[in-house]
Amino acid sequence: MRTFILAGVLCLTGLMLTSFRSIGGSIQSPDELLSRYLSILGEIASCDDAECIRSVYINNGSTSIRRFFQGLSVREMKKRFESDKKFAQSVIQDSIQYVDVDSAETEEDAAWLTVRLKKRPGMEFSAIFVKEKGVWKIDHQGFSGIEHTGQGSDTTSTHDQAMQELLGPFSLFAGAGIPTGDFASTNGQTAGFAKPGFALGAQYVYPLRNSVLWSLSITASFNPMDESALLQAAGLPPTLTTDISSYSTIVPMFGMGFHSPPSSSVVVYGIAEVGLMFASSPDLSISSGSESVSQSSASAITEAYGFHGGLFINNRVNISLKYLLGQPKYKVTATGGGFSTTVEAEQPTGLLQLLAGITF
Repeated sequence: MRTFILAGVLCLTGLMLTSFRSIGGSIQSPDELLSRYLSILGEIASCDDAECIRSVYINNGSTSIRRFFQGLSVREMKKRFESDKKFAQSVIQDSIQYVDVDSAETEEDAAWLTVRLKKRPGMEFSAIFVKEKGVWKIDHQGFSGIEHTGQGSDTTSTHDQAMQELLGPFSLFAGAGIPTGDFASTNGQTAGFAKPGFALGAQYVYPLRNSVLWSLSITASFNPMDESALLQAAGLPPTLTTDISSYSTIVPMFGMGFHSPPSSSVVVYGIAEVGLMFASSPDLSISSGSESVSQSSASAITEAYGFHGGLFINNRVNISLKYLLGQPKYKVTATGGGFSTTVEAEQPTGLLQLLAGITF
């Protein structure tokens, strides 16, 4: 996985420095910060193993950078070793000229360099540093790329790109679908008699600016009906023979929410969602001897609302809790004893889904 720091390394490949500004620290000249930056790259280029590179980042990074690299596994560090070293070496070995350095403005605790790629005129990048205990430390939240066009600019934060990697944009889920409210009730006109069942799902998330994200998801729940409670509520003896299928509920949704990384390997997210509920009621057959009553399954489509919260862990696991609510209206036909009757009624459908999944 690409690192926050790697974005800064990429920015320096074949570039020339065009300006310097500071919002902090008493930097005597832009060369001080530039020298600090190149020194870090030189240490990376001279490393012979992944743990050496980890040490460079921990020793020279801000608090957030240190936490990130301290949390990476040995396997994750090995995956990034060759690419990090290769980019650092390409910068050190290149003949880089730095021209047109602006005078520095100084304030307190942060500073940034603005650099431009030689081979891509109009592409500029910023590398942010923070001052901790009197020493300038490179800070992953400060890297950003700004591509200037004739009609304005488009800014892409490498912190947001890194969040996209940590979030694991596509997930497949499995878990439990637990009915709530009237859907699970066994009393009243809107009782659904639904029991806990299983759920499947898929989700795609994409981070935007300022910890905001959007998502697309789809889940399917299958909930059996509580047959004994149904017979009791209807005043029928429990000795009757029943054959009742399950409720099925398929819900595609769009959502907007937030994400926040409490550590280098975990991202917390919460999403408010809206979508459609494609619901089906159970097939039902109750018989005693030669007499029977049956009710065929019915389908309905209605709007659905929900909230989805969870954790992405190590860009591999997505554990989530999702609440869905809809109110499908079923039109069901019951037949038996030579008679047939059709009834139309709403069934409030609330579902709490406990899901665990893998990310891609």
